[in-house]
Amino acid sequence: MSDLLTVTSSGRRNWLSWLVAEEVYASGSDRARLIRLRHSFQPAVAPLADEFTHSHWREVPLDEARLLAADRAKKGIAYNSFALPRRLLSHPRVNSFFADFSDAARAFTNWGEIIGGGCSGGWQPFTQSTFDLAVGVVDGKKIGIFCIEDED
Repeated sequence: MSDLLTVTSSGRRNWLSWLVAEEVYASGSDRARLIRLRHSFQPAVAPLADEFTHSHWREVPLDEARLLAADRAKKGIAYNSFALPRRLLSHPRVNSFFADFSDAARAFTNWGEIIGGGCSGGWQPFTQSTFDLAVGVVDGKKIGIFCIEDED
């Protein structure tokens, strides 16, 4: 992989980090490609969780992943309701990450069922933080991971 970009930003309660890469040879399933990228990913706070595998990525609509990431980047993960009406949800770092991908991209998350902006049915930890949300996006040869860690 080349052209790696890693940006880390800390807030009062949560930390954001992301990695976008352009693969020379895009081979394997999208979930397997995200696992390969994960090996290059450096979370902001805690190390990666050892037991996370390709089967833990759950596909979600791209817009749902974008809204969820923006909401959680604004107020953390420990609380399960949207802070603002969905049409007003926006976050500069989340917008910057998703701007790298087309509307045809596929999105995945480590969260179970998403209801009202919260996680129902648990999640598979992506990092060793108390709470985390990982979003993986695949768009042709371009792939990326956005992670929010929360130590409530």
